[in-house]
Amino acid sequence: MLCYPHAFASDPNKFAHGEANNEVDIDKAKDIANDTLTLISIFKDEIENMISLEKYKKQ
Repeated sequence: MLCYPHAFASDPNKFAHGEANNEVDIDKAKDIANDTLTLISIFKDEIENMISLEKYKKQ
């Protein structure tokens, strides 16, 4: 995954110093997860397009 645990900490400075106490910004975590799924979907579509183009070129 493209994110790190500190991305979820409500205060990254506290996280860096070990003071986060497992505080998590749920909305930020959901946004990162949704962005990641969107990127995966885009990459999947691009790979499928490349495969289709290669098949077309071979005809």
